[in-house]
Amino acid sequence: MFSDELRFAWDQSLLRGNFSRLLLYCEAYLNDGSPSGFVPSIGDVEYSASEGSKGIEIPFVSYPRDLVTIVGRLPEWLPSDSSNVLVPVHPLAGHSDVLESPTLRCVPTASVRTVAVLSPESDVLGFLKLHFPGKIGRFSRDLYHFKWLASLEASAALEQASALAGGIYYLPEDYGWFCEPRLGSSTRGWGTLGRTIGADLLQQPLIPAFSILAKTSRNPTYPLLTELRDRLDWTMDAAFENVIGKLIDSYVLLARDWGLLPECNAQNVLYSIGLNGSTCAPVFRDMGDLFKDMVIRRRRGLSCQFTSYKTIDEDAPDLYERRSFSYDFKLGCYILAPMIAAIATVWSTNQNLLICRSADRFRGKWIDASSYFRSADTWYSYPDVANVSRSSYVENLEPMFR
Repeated sequence: MFSDELRFAWDQSLLRGNFSRLLLYCEAYLNDGSPSGFVPSIGDVEYSASEGSKGIEIPFVSYPRDLVTIVGRLPEWLPSDSSNVLVPVHPLAGHSDVLESPTLRCVPTASVRTVAVLSPESDVLGFLKLHFPGKIGRFSRDLYHFKWLASLEASAALEQASALAGGIYYLPEDYGWFCEPRLGSSTRGWGTLGRTIGADLLQQPLIPAFSILAKTSRNPTYPLLTELRDRLDWTMDAAFENVIGKLIDSYVLLARDWGLLPECNAQNVLYSIGLNGSTCAPVFRDMGDLFKDMVIRRRRGLSCQFTSYKTIDEDAPDLYERRSFSYDFKLGCYILAPMIAAIATVWSTNQNLLICRSADRFRGKWIDASSYFRSADTWYSYPDVANVSRSSYVENLEPMFR
């Protein structure tokens, strides 16, 4: 069930039915390593969060209390044990002491090892990010201590930014368990994380960017974006503002004022869309891959108490490369460029005009950004190959979106 080529499918029947039931966490998605981060043609439905008959059972292991660190407030729907701590685990993670019961009925989400927990009525109760000590797609999905801790720290930093600045939306990773190795075990400690999703986000559709960008062999002209245009009466200007302009605004606010660089791709950027179309806001997810810019945070008088994983500081050899990579390549090539192409297609407008409009939006929000990037003429990406690292940057000329 969980393999390197696991695909999530887009249930188009949801589009033909009640728009308020549009829950698109389980869309067709296969990261093939391309800058777009999604495949242009998708297949049949494999899992659907709206169909209670399709799902998986997530088991638990029972751990001694003195070997478990619990952070945050655990939700009431989790089972408990009077003597040990019950920790949910990935069914294929290789745990030898998995309990037969209890289990949680779940459906996988676009990030594969993250699952949506379902109630008996198939309502989404919350989300769990599970430790998987192996590759899914191109990367290992383990939650060893430094990754587990970095996710909690990044989530707390975003919580502060959201509370003080407003207008920042994200899927928190705000509670979890870390299990130390049992006596005599040769394995490393590992963690599980949970997401407490606020009612304001659960009450309206949360649509991943790749769902808006997805095309099918039967409908190669962005069927979901077309659906948004037709059902919500979006004009081209409204579409640009909702999926491009507000995303640039949110990114600039986080990078410039809070030193936080979200990992933007078509999987990690979602849109919370009001059912009448009057509201739309970008939502960030995947706290573990969010970079912390210590130079900005120190300058702003913000806390710099983070584990070193996914941080950049003034002595980092790739300080400026990472800043450009995060905006120009990840946000620009993974989200802005394909989204602009989609809008240009659906509204039959000039793509270059939308690119210029995006760059103007950035410059209007961040007037003095040239020193932040070191150069206004170059930008950095990764090559489209496997096993890249932070020493693999490729220098390019003429940034498109600034």
